[in-house]
Amino acid sequence: MAINNLEKQEETIKNILLYLISNSKYLTEKRLQKLFYIAEIEFIHRFGQRMSIVDFINHKHGMYSFHIKHFIDCLDDDGKIKSVFKKTKDDYDAHFYHLNKKDIVIELDDERVEILNNILEKFAYNITENIIKYAKSTKPFKETPYGEKIDLDNYVEQCFNESLLKDKVIIKKVGESEKDYIKGDFSKFSSCNKILKYLNEL
Repeated sequence: MAINNLEKQEETIKNILLYLISNSKYLTEKRLQKLFYIAEIEFIHRFGQRMSIVDFINHKHGMYSFHIKHFIDCLDDDGKIKSVFKKTKDDYDAHFYHLNKKDIVIELDDERVEILNNILEKFAYNITENIIKYAKSTKPFKETPYGEKIDLDNYVEQCFNESLLKDKVIIKKVGESEKDYIKGDFSKFSSCNKILKYLNEL
């Protein structure tokens, strides 16, 4: 990824990180990395494009982004977040992130906020192992050999092509149903529920 493109998205990426940190009580870097990745996947599914242009690799504990680590360090250096070390129930020294100031303004478009809220609702209070398990179950991760870059840009294209195929099937089936309707076969359209059931099954 070209550095100049990353710099253009710097504020967006930082604001995504700040949003996740500000809305999560127990957020380690591991959880932050995974939540960001899952948000990327959900953004692709919902809007057909990337939420950001950060890179991820197939790493020891799932997916990892050196770009995200870089921007976390930048936010720390800027005094916008702070690191807090606490002992877990298993006596493990955990590294949590918190906002350093209450008056930080986070600017994100509605689409990104919608996806981030959905992710936080599902995973903010879920155990880390479950978050990792879910992230590892995604197609882009499973298709990437260990140590290599997860090609999310290619995944956007895959999803687009799959969507086109699905649309073609729907158009074909609706066309066939229209012919049935003209011939006097009203069985598929005898009620609203039957229409919705039929379309959902396409």
